Amino acid sequence: MRIGKYESSDSTAGTAITFLLIGLGVGAALGLLLAPKTGRQLRKDLRRSYDEASRRLPTGPTKRKTAWRKWSKKAATSPTNCGPGPSR
Repeated sequence: MRIGKYESSDSTAGTAITFLLIGLGVGAALGLLLAPKTGRQLRKDLRRSYDEASRRLPTGPTKRKTAWRKWSKKAATSPTNCGPGPSR
C-alpha cells in the first residue's frame, strides 16, 4: 500500500451504474411515499398505465421489430411529427 497516493479502481462504469440504480430506487420509493393519492388509487393508476402500455406494444418479436423500423423511418424523415412511438 502506498501512502499518500490514491489508487482508483478500473470499474468506474459499474460503480456509476450501481449508484444510478440506487438513486432511482430511492427516488421511486420517496415518490410513492409522498404521493398525494391513497394506496388503492395509486395501485389502480399503476395498473391502468401498465395495461395501456402493454396494449399499445405490438406482440411478438417480428411485429415489434417491424413497428420499430416503421417508427424510426418516420422519425428520421420527419423528427417533429414522429408520434408517440410504435403501436399496433
